[in-house]
Amino acid sequence: MRSDRTIRDAQYETEAVLDSYFYHNNIGPFIGIRLCQRFGFSNPSPNFVERITKAFETGTFTPTNGGGPSFGSGKYGDLAAMVAAVLLDEEATTDYLDMDPTHGSLREPLLRYIHVLRSLEFKSFEDLNLPFIELDRLDEKIGQMAHAIPTVFSFFLPDHSPPGVVSSAGLASPEAQLLTTPKTVALMNGLYSLLKSGLTYCQYGFSTKTPGFCSDATDGEYGASSGKLEYVPPMNVDDALEELFGMLTAGRMTETNAAIIKNTVQAMASEDPDKAMRLAQQLTVSTPEFHANSIPNTVATARPISSTADTAKKPYKAVIHFMLAGGVDSYQLLVPHSGCEEKDMYEEYKKVRSSIALDQTKLEQIDVTGQVCTKFGLHNKMKFLKDLYDDKDLVFVANVGVMTKDGLTKENHRDETATRLFAHDAMQQEIKTLDPHVEFLGTSPLGRFADAITDEYAVRACAIDTNIEPLTGRISVGTPVYSVDAGGAIPYNEQASIEGMTDVVRSLNGQSEIGTGLFSEFFSEAFMGAIDQSEVLVETLENTQVTEDFPESKTGEKLKILARMIKARQSMGAERDLFYVEMGGFDTHDNVVDRLNGRFDELNGALKAFVNELKEQNVWNNVTIIETSDFGRTLSVNTKKGTDHAWGGNMFVMGGGLNGGKILGEYPRDIALGSELVIGRGRLIPTTPFDSVFKAVAEWFGVPSSKMKDVLPNLDSFTERPLLSEADLYGVSSEEEF
Repeated sequence: MRSDRTIRDAQYETEAVLDSYFYHNNIGPFIGIRLCQRFGFSNPSPNFVERITKAFETGTFTPTNGGGPSFGSGKYGDLAAMVAAVLLDEEATTDYLDMDPTHGSLREPLLRYIHVLRSLEFKSFEDLNLPFIELDRLDEKIGQMAHAIPTVFSFFLPDHSPPGVVSSAGLASPEAQLLTTPKTVALMNGLYSLLKSGLTYCQYGFSTKTPGFCSDATDGEYGASSGKLEYVPPMNVDDALEELFGMLTAGRMTETNAAIIKNTVQAMASEDPDKAMRLAQQLTVSTPEFHANSIPNTVATARPISSTADTAKKPYKAVIHFMLAGGVDSYQLLVPHSGCEEKDMYEEYKKVRSSIALDQTKLEQIDVTGQVCTKFGLHNKMKFLKDLYDDKDLVFVANVGVMTKDGLTKENHRDETATRLFAHDAMQQEIKTLDPHVEFLGTSPLGRFADAITDEYAVRACAIDTNIEPLTGRISVGTPVYSVDAGGAIPYNEQASIEGMTDVVRSLNGQSEIGTGLFSEFFSEAFMGAIDQSEVLVETLENTQVTEDFPESKTGEKLKILARMIKARQSMGAERDLFYVEMGGFDTHDNVVDRLNGRFDELNGALKAFVNELKEQNVWNNVTIIETSDFGRTLSVNTKKGTDHAWGGNMFVMGGGLNGGKILGEYPRDIALGSELVIGRGRLIPTTPFDSVFKAVAEWFGVPSSKMKDVLPNLDSFTERPLLSEADLYGVSSEEEF
């Protein structure tokens, strides 16, 4: 029963917790760095952060040039003083820092689009009587839309460091997380459509359905638009271009790119000045100067076009890394049932899970040897996993997790673990890199798989509806890494304003020289790669369809496009394929039972269709799917009938070539709160590292033992238990091909 004293104590404790956060030494730098990143400085210097923090703590900021007023109330935590420091500090306002290759940032995609709408004076057509400007599903198309963040971590992570020049320099670029091939092509198409035909759905524009037909939305025609850009440029070409460059690139336009644009539009300007200006606008938004707050140092020589592979000749294999993002509660997936050696493990499970424990009679039973019980139960929404298990096409791995070394205990687990525990970003990142001591910066295990075998096989990699980081290897190796949305590929600039426009765009994003801005360079490299990939993917996927009916769910769409990519293996010349795909929604802090029912039901249906399609393609024996998740979840339930971030969990590996129907690793023999492996609130210390599972799959994939340390650099840290081998998963030697 609540009392006034209980309520009072709860209020005092809440105030104390908030005060501890507010007055923590790290709060100023934490907020300051994130404000810097949103205002165009992805990597503020330590001195800059120190001055911002001082403004936050003193509540006052005075510009060092002495030419302006002071800001703030003089009280601790004054955000006015802090923001003034971010915007007016010498590091934010000094011109010469523009020459620093590490200075600046990529711009957010939504801000780039809104920038054009505002600078070029967009107005809706009055006769349509539209109350507001409506943009269609930009969160799906370009990865960002107001009030539509995909997770509580917003659109991108503050520490994101994309592969290439940015990660090689040890820098962060949060916005690069959205710079995938599909989203880059979609943004450019949307900008071109707006500049040529106003706000329309035609030519991959961003409007919702508007009156008229797309035949009325050619260059300079607005019959299918809800509004258009009303900006009127100066009559003189030089003046018009100078003003345009100022509005869209804030003075960053280089002489090289300004000359390319002028030479392209000058002849047209005398015959059709309006069309010439629309073309100039399109070319301007195609430059790295528009997309990044850094200055490129490039020449007008286009970057090399990506080559296409020859037809595959060697036997095919594919590995799919399938991340259940958010931290799946895998102790609701794999449950001890009966036939237990020392005690009734189901009763112990039922006691520790209390109100969320699954009904024993409704579990899908599987037979097990070598574990604490001879029968385990699967969640009844995952019946297809039981079918695969019984067919020996699926293996569970028990109590697996991110580990720096083995021999972890309650006493030493924090000191002996390099990864920040229980945090989505840190633990997902570690699974995607498996490199706790950062021996191979900016690479992933699957990317290193490719590096190790690229001399023997034609290797291709593809991220499905996400960024490519989980597939990135060494830049010098150059494995082609594609990115495709769940809805498929769209062509780049299908109705170009002039013949050869893509060649001009390539020149605007030409090869870089020493001193180029790294964020501009990263954009140009990604943009040119997106154009090349778009051309290949559109042609490939148009000619590649599946026979199986996939569920009309987000996961079903992703696995359908993945199946189409596998079917295109011959035409794309792939002898070895590496894929990464995610399914979200597993961060079940509340109502875990109902939420998992829905998530598992969607996953079960999508996996069933996918496996059946691969069997139709006669490649199921050649494909391995590795399922991972951020972490397991607490065995104990919280007050919202959910479970919270933990550590060890259960995973599965599936494929037609497995010698499955078993649980590897060691399912905990004691899951009671307070037992040997259980730390606070029912968090299990893992006993099998993810590295062990990836090692076994790498052997099957063809990674030679001599290169295994280059693929999984932390293997020597695990000596107490034998690591899994290819024979454990597949029952075959690494010499045998399927």
